Amino acid sequence: MSKLGDDQRAFARAFPLLLLHAYQLGYDVTFPPEHTNHIKNSFHYKGLAKDINLFINGKYIKKTEGHIKLGLYWESIGGTWGGRFRKKDGNHYSWGETI
Repeated sequence: MSKLGDDQRAFARAFPLLLLHAYQLGYDVTFPPEHTNHIKNSFHYKGLAKDINLFINGKYIKKTEGHIKLGLYWESIGGTWGGRFRKKDGNHYSWGETI
C-alpha cells in the first residue's frame, strides 16, 4: 500500500464524522461543484480534500469564522482546516496536509 492510498482511506473514514458533527451542531451542508478551480496538484485532486458549504436556518455561512466550531473538530480528529491557512479558506477540509 502507498502513503497516498493510506491517507485517502483515512480521509474517507474521517469525513463522515465531520458531516455528522456538522449536523449535530445544527448546520445543513452542501458541496460546491467539483469543477471549481483548485491549484494544480492540490489535495482536492489527490482525493484528500473537500470543500463544504454550511447553512444555518437556510442562510449560507460565507465567512471563515462561521466554520470555526467545525474546523476545530476536524483538527481534533487529525484533519487540516483551511481556516488556519495564510489565505483563509474556511470551507476547506483536508487530510495529511501541512499549513
